[in-house]
Amino acid sequence: MSKKFIIALLAALPLVAMADKVLIVNTTTNAVEYPLNNVKEVTIGETGITVVTDDGSHAYNYDEVNWLNFALQATGVNEVAAPQLPTSAAVYNLQGIKLMDAAIDNDGRPVIDQLPAGIYVITMGNKSIKIAKP
Repeated sequence: MSKKFIIALLAALPLVAMADKVLIVNTTTNAVEYPLNNVKEVTIGETGITVVTDDGSHAYNYDEVNWLNFALQATGVNEVAAPQLPTSAAVYNLQGIKLMDAAIDNDGRPVIDQLPAGIYVITMGNKSIKIAKP
């Protein structure tokens, strides 16, 4: 056997070993299985999870993901729970006085339509940002 063939065979062994292993994304509506040998990247972002496969990119918002599972424990990670997103945000003026608890819309943004133009500090969970409302 040539050295190139042996090297190619050794490089392919991990893919053969992963052939029966899958990443399962369980959502509120169904469970989707991705063979690990087709998964190129899994990104855990601020708003959701993206699975990049040979077939393209598949995005899931955290509010629709129940759990992830690497079948047969391919990586030693069994499942990753989606974080609980805040359901409201505290809104403060620049003097630090709490003005209201704002509801969170479907895009994950606080609803502050009733506030007049100005500068506010919004706290969601353990993160705070300063915004200027025109």
